[in-house]
Amino acid sequence: MVGTRLQILKTLQRNGRDTVESLARSLKLAPATIRRHMDILQRDHLISFEEVKRPTGRPEYSFFLTEAGHEELPKNYGRLLDSLFKEIGSLEKQDVEGQDGSGLTDILLSRIAKKIAARAVLSPSYDLTQRAATLATLLEEEQFTPRVEQKDGSIRIELFNCPFRSVALEHDSICAFDSHLIRQVLGTSVSLEKCVSWGDTACSYVTPTEEKQSKTSS
Repeated sequence: MVGTRLQILKTLQRNGRDTVESLARSLKLAPATIRRHMDILQRDHLISFEEVKRPTGRPEYSFFLTEAGHEELPKNYGRLLDSLFKEIGSLEKQDVEGQDGSGLTDILLSRIAKKIAARAVLSPSYDLTQRAATLATLLEEEQFTPRVEQKDGSIRIELFNCPFRSVALEHDSICAFDSHLIRQVLGTSVSLEKCVSWGDTACSYVTPTEEKQSKTSS
């Protein structure tokens, strides 16, 4: 999918829900144009809507992506499967000894994340802010549609697209991949605050900045 309809799907993915008027402002198009595209997206079962109750005036509708709509956006199931098989094939007995299924899954995802993180060009002199900028680029390459921002003494990483969404909705252990990748690049621990497997519209991680960490420890 290309053009305006793709931009509508991406905007709904980022915002969670939106009205025709809001989408028209965001995409700088006439509401009538947006409605025509929305009719096609509804026909194809990629979006749905709910009426927003208003005390007066015309009814307003809030649009959101269906699961089919989410799946229309970039996904990487084939690459995930290929990476898992490669890592399974490279495991040695000492790597898995004493591990249950959950532990083995985490080991595999950690190894995959480590290889992807190795692509990031990180100077030893980089501070956390510079590492976060590098992380944003890497997450974009991996099709996570990220927003990485520094605010209130913390760095927040929001992932609006999950390349493994249908897997994550069934097996939340796959989310360990995101955590491993972010920690590998930032070189610090992160906390998961929101997750699509919990019913949230995006996954969100947060880590204190170095300045906040030093104040907390002093």
